Amino acid sequence: MLLESALARALVPTILSVAIGVLSGSLVTEITTPRGLDWSHVHSTVSFYGLILSTVLQGMYAKLLYGYEQEVLKFADTEYCIAYLRARCLPELAARAQERIRNGEGGEFKAAIEEIRQVLQ
Repeated sequence: MLLESALARALVPTILSVAIGVLSGSLVTEITTPRGLDWSHVHSTVSFYGLILSTVLQGMYAKLLYGYEQEVLKFADTEYCIAYLRARCLPELAARAQERIRNGEGGEFKAAIEEIRQVLQ
């Protein structure tokens, strides 16, 4: 995905910035007349709409990248990691322990409880 690849995180903003620069130059060229810039023709140029689209795409990509990085940074917090493990792993560990008990493996239950205690620490 574009957000997970370091190469994509470097290339996408670079490509969009180059496109915005080229489209800006093209826009100026399209609205230049011998008397100067004729701003009344901006809305009729193709580069103007390309410039708007490129800018919106860059803003959307930046917003998505920000959200992705915020999610990744959560795992730098120890308390978040413990809460994540409790939410994601405990149901699976409990199901495993329940299956062991149903199969008559009482000794395995103690191992399952110890495994749960280790996760909680």
